[in-house]
Amino acid sequence: MFPSVSRSRSSSGRRSGRPKSFGQPVGFTSPSACLVVVIAALMVPPQVHADFTALHQAAAAALESGQIVAGPLSCRQEIKPAYSETPRGAILVGFDIALGQEGVSGLRPIYRLPSGYYSTRGLGVFAVGTERNDYVVQVRARPGYAVGAVRLRQSDAVRAVNLVYRKVKGTDLDLEDAYESGWAGNTKFGDEVVLEGHGAAVVGILAPTEGNDRVPALGLHFLLISSSTDKPSATTFFANGTKETRYPVDPAEQSGEESETPRRAVLISLVMFGLVMLPVLLVGVWFLAVRGRNRRKKGSESRSEAGQLTLSARRDTSARGESAGRPPEIRLRFRR
Repeated sequence: MFPSVSRSRSSSGRRSGRPKSFGQPVGFTSPSACLVVVIAALMVPPQVHADFTALHQAAAAALESGQIVAGPLSCRQEIKPAYSETPRGAILVGFDIALGQEGVSGLRPIYRLPSGYYSTRGLGVFAVGTERNDYVVQVRARPGYAVGAVRLRQSDAVRAVNLVYRKVKGTDLDLEDAYESGWAGNTKFGDEVVLEGHGAAVVGILAPTEGNDRVPALGLHFLLISSSTDKPSATTFFANGTKETRYPVDPAEQSGEESETPRRAVLISLVMFGLVMLPVLLVGVWFLAVRGRNRRKKGSESRSEAGQLTLSARRDTSARGESAGRPPEIRLRFRR
């Protein structure tokens, strides 16, 4: 049932397996064979890759609209990221992973741009240029897929990495159509941490430091376009079966907390000042009151003493005085 090749006889009488002429299309011997080929071609579905155009445009516009959210770091300690990158219009599709004796020693992101693939300087040994001593493996998504989550083995540093790829669906990623790259690194140490975007595409990375002989922790920048997309999270699965999920701090809430802290400090200072000054104020009022009362008491006593002083004058009309021809004598006598 397959198309047959036209054959020609040689001068020796044997059939030659070559077509009649090289470079000419091979002819079919029967119309039924042509029909079978057409039907077989129609039954094979064409491989249609997802269109990244809308996702690239959304990622480029998100830098101005503020729709890029930094997820939590893989480490549980509250460490402020010192390294952060979000290339314009870039979608994370993989990593170059440097492997050392203890596991992952470097990560170099691979982004998809409208013009092609693009890699930055990276983290760990990639940033300091010592990756030649380590084994480097590249993991990259199949066409039409992008990184939607990252599974890590985290102890004092990142020990192993497993990327979760999801099918591009408009400006989001399809949670139902996904596959994993497999673990690269040392999976015997540390707890498993899942950096999850819940359908949001990854457009950048962040880390505590850039250049080192290892990667202390990893975080991801997510593109939040759909209102139905949950907040990015970092879930740590412990060996005892428990887990802990952390979410990024809302910038509005964080700014509100930062503005609330100075007001709270001012309020506490005013209360402490009031507690210290209130007794002083009460003592001052009491002292002024006592002093005023004493002044009023002394004034009343002075007026009462002045009221007891009497002035008496009498005229001496004795004969002696008159006979002497002198004016009458006036005597003053004060008595209480």
